[in-house]
Amino acid sequence: MSDKVVPSSLGMKRKKLLLIGGLLLLMMLSSFPQIEVNQVVDEIPITFENNLKISHTLAEQMALGEDDELLSVIAVTTHDIDQTLINTLQTRVGYFEVKRIFTVLPSFEILVTSLQIEALATESMILGFEWGDREVQLCMAEAQSYSNIDDLRLSGGYNVDGTGITVAVVDSGLWTGHGDLNDGQVIGFKDIVTDGANDDFTLPVAGIDDVGHGTAMAGIIVGSGDGNSSLIGVAPGAKLVAVQIFNSTSHVYSNAVAGLDWVGNNASNYDIDIVSCSFGASKSPYYYGDSSYCDILARMADILVTDYDLIVVAAAGNYGPDYPAMEPSSGNYTICVGAVVDPSEGGWSLWNDSLGHASNGGPIYYMDANLPDNPDWYKPDVLAPGKNIMCLSIAGSTSYAEEIGTSLSTAFVSGLVALYLEYDGNLANDTDEDGNPDVKQLLWASAVDVPGDDTPGIDGHYGAGRVDGLAGLDFYTRDISSSKTNAVSFTATYTRNNEPMWRLDLTDCEDWYKYPATSDFDITISVSCDPDLMVEVILYRGTTLEEYDSSSERGEDCYIEHTGSTGADYYILVRLIGSYDTMGFPGDYYDIVIDITSF
Repeated sequence: MSDKVVPSSLGMKRKKLLLIGGLLLLMMLSSFPQIEVNQVVDEIPITFENNLKISHTLAEQMALGEDDELLSVIAVTTHDIDQTLINTLQTRVGYFEVKRIFTVLPSFEILVTSLQIEALATESMILGFEWGDREVQLCMAEAQSYSNIDDLRLSGGYNVDGTGITVAVVDSGLWTGHGDLNDGQVIGFKDIVTDGANDDFTLPVAGIDDVGHGTAMAGIIVGSGDGNSSLIGVAPGAKLVAVQIFNSTSHVYSNAVAGLDWVGNNASNYDIDIVSCSFGASKSPYYYGDSSYCDILARMADILVTDYDLIVVAAAGNYGPDYPAMEPSSGNYTICVGAVVDPSEGGWSLWNDSLGHASNGGPIYYMDANLPDNPDWYKPDVLAPGKNIMCLSIAGSTSYAEEIGTSLSTAFVSGLVALYLEYDGNLANDTDEDGNPDVKQLLWASAVDVPGDDTPGIDGHYGAGRVDGLAGLDFYTRDISSSKTNAVSFTATYTRNNEPMWRLDLTDCEDWYKYPATSDFDITISVSCDPDLMVEVILYRGTTLEEYDSSSERGEDCYIEHTGSTGADYYILVRLIGSYDTMGFPGDYYDIVIDITSF
């Protein structure tokens, strides 16, 4: 095939290239069939001088074919799609087949030629295009113990198992023939791949999965442990709706879009709370203007969070920190999960094996007019166990197999979020209206640093740190005081360790301590901040400010010395400082020592 030149409406030159398969990568567990990432053997000199709407992946595919070759394309539109809009567009560019219409993010899957794509790109009602047939892969009980899930669920005093919470697992399906999934946990099965041929919403639900990936994820979340009591799921009391978007022969981007669209349109019918996505599509390395409309999965996931009040948990990917987090985990408001090695596999450390597998990460440049100055968003958000996790297997009704990858980490966090939402459904809210649900901010703030993480806050390797199930709810519920009027009172040297403070603190990010002075005294106040926290410390005599100190950077400690006099109540205020824009997610633990010497 000879080189071709795209008409000047796109202002870009096509060059012959070899592209086998697509760039949509659903992070596959090592035991499942692997589809290699394909390499482009010739540089593609594509520019977007006059058009910002066509994804790089689609542009590459357009370069491969003839102008009249039909391509499956997903087009995002400015408003809901109806027959009038379709007729208008067909009048201008010629007839095209409409395969599916999506409503969560107004868009539709159409069969069009390259010339029609170029013509449609000039229409103001079209915001962006993605290639619908991008190839898809899947990303794949010491872990629970080391992450304190057992303590949270069983003996930690919270008595939660996910009851009342429903998780939609968007994956390769689910095999209800496994003994750990036939206790009524599964309340629905939607088959996107064959357009509903295998739908089942009649209890007991019968699901199918010829890959095994979705079954493994379902077991991590809601497995009953009937086949092996030590392999119980993180949230065995939760319900599950399986949405099959892949099978062993079909793995395309458009089905992933259709799966998320179905979840949005049916969330209220099945009381879905959480969407678990152990898959991902590689983000285009090219970003111009509002070309993020090409990242349809990421944008659709964000809409599920902000407009449908769902919690979306998604896998970062398995190709290492030099690769950006994949769609949909790259969305602003999703919970992007990377993998960590737990102590049963050699100690807490970032997952990075001899085969080159590691969590994707790094800055994600995501255009959104609601975000001031278009800040970089670092992914992953948190880490969870993802190496050698024992999972359900489709080999038999009591079969299990060890797997690795951020897929497992994602299912793990999905189950943990179910436990948190059972404890307090308000964690699904967005209290500060920044787009991120409160439970995501709780995961950020309560995350535990992994050895080797020397960067405060979120970074592209470690995120905010690893999840700790019990610590998360302890962080949420433990608070030293609610106001100055009920400040913790002490009469001698006072010490308190691991006091949580975060931007959604139940007491407005303030902790108060009170010393009723009965004699003159010397006081020293030492506040030691964990790495992700900045505070200010104020000493008052009654209402009069006596001393002040504050952190100038995250993790910096505060110290006050003062000589006080008898006959007054002294108050110590520890208060969170730092804005969300400058700090990302202020919140962590602090220790306080108040030493009193009377004279």
